[in-house]
Amino acid sequence: MGTVRVNIQYLRSTASGFYWEPSRKLKAQGFAAEALGKDPAKAFARAKALNEAAKAKPVGPIASSHVREGTVAWLIRIWQRSPGWAQLSDASRRSYGTALRIIEDWCGEFEPRAVTRKAIKAWQRSLETGRGQAMANNILLRLHRLMEMARDEGLIDHNPASRLGLRKTGGNQEPWSRDEIDRVCAAAVAMGRPSIRLAVLLAANIGQRESDIIKFSRSRYDSAAGIFDIRQQKTKRRIGLPATLELRAAIDAAPAVSPVFVISEETRLPYKETNFQAVFRRICRAAGIPEDRKFMHLRHTMATLLGEAGCTDEEIRSVTGHADRQTVARYARPNTTMATNAIAKLEKMTADFPSRSRNPHKP
Repeated sequence: MGTVRVNIQYLRSTASGFYWEPSRKLKAQGFAAEALGKDPAKAFARAKALNEAAKAKPVGPIASSHVREGTVAWLIRIWQRSPGWAQLSDASRRSYGTALRIIEDWCGEFEPRAVTRKAIKAWQRSLETGRGQAMANNILLRLHRLMEMARDEGLIDHNPASRLGLRKTGGNQEPWSRDEIDRVCAAAVAMGRPSIRLAVLLAANIGQRESDIIKFSRSRYDSAAGIFDIRQQKTKRRIGLPATLELRAAIDAAPAVSPVFVISEETRLPYKETNFQAVFRRICRAAGIPEDRKFMHLRHTMATLLGEAGCTDEEIRSVTGHADRQTVARYARPNTTMATNAIAKLEKMTADFPSRSRNPHKP
């Protein structure tokens, strides 16, 4: 079936069929994506019925919180009710929410002007020692945002959480080798979990995050053209990303029984994040993969493989969705293959221009 243009809200049509994909607001109210099959008439009717049900369901008010106006806790409530918060991904809301709870425990009852630079720096040292650099960074960046809100509200004149000298984390792990990817894929199939193999190949081939991979919708893939429709989380840009031949074969072999690609063999439903991590770790152990190998490192592997293939920073970013070159530089780890490719390019250039002197100091 070719792609059909339809004008029904939340209805998407691809070569693999029709899908109803509710908005984040509707998902928060309990609505879930649904595969509607390939029959246009039935798909249109079902999509309209789902839209009517969505309109009929009342949107509940935000629960009131008994916090004093003008405090840090009050600012947290304002942020969590804002349109900007609603636009965050589920993973970001969970991460930010954890940080905000820790901040509220520390200074929620105080007005922002009582949260001094001296107190923040002392807390920073405590966080970095007790919770690690990555978690400390997450917490202190959210504190910075709250203090910016306080400044905008006229509660303080300057942001005491600015320029805290946070140390960068991540990018320290070596990328997965092709052998490791092959071993974990083979173990997944042997253990009756081909869904994990598909998830690994998706991550290793399209470079998206774990939270995005396990809920990645089939409606975002044109099976006839072999192209993914991806909206990059950081840059907010939509791109058409071609699938590799290996990934196309894996997708074609996977049963299309759900609106999302990665489905648990036990529940026949999309994985919950914690369950996915547990199953993935079990398979990694069976494959002899080191404990420090994480699913998220497959994304870093993609950046390195693209670098080995001679891709530019911009080309790598278009696939991985990183917002800047500095982040790409942390993950596209320089190695022997890249160095070999660089010299090969240099040799090709001199071969293409034989009149050019090999001595750069001569005119």
